[in-house]
Amino acid sequence: MAGDSSLLAAVSLLSACQQSYFALQVGRVRLKYKIAPPAVTGSLEFERIFRAQQNSLEFYSVFIISLWMAGWYFNQEFPMMDLNEADCLEEKVLGFCNLSGSPVHIRPSQVFLGLCRSR
Repeated sequence: MAGDSSLLAAVSLLSACQQSYFALQVGRVRLKYKIAPPAVTGSLEFERIFRAQQNSLEFYSVFIISLWMAGWYFNQEFPMMDLNEADCLEEKVLGFCNLSGSPVHIRPSQVFLGLCRSR
């Protein structure tokens, strides 16, 4: 994936457009209810939209960093395998893990995929 980052760039661009849309919504509601820009209180609709914009803005940097790190450094072949190929690969590489001494054997991908089944 390191050589092909066009999808990552597209998602980054779309997320920047979404952030711009949220900021424009806050500006629109500020004008509608005549709330001066430094103020963060006013009508309930303004506070709801402003808080949603602030919450998304607070975690935007975490999202962008996580997106690019995952896109560049995680292998794309493992999620594309069918479950039998993944189980065979895990038996060779990771083995089984027995969580908390229970008789149920759970593989890491089964926990990740939410497919915890008894052996």
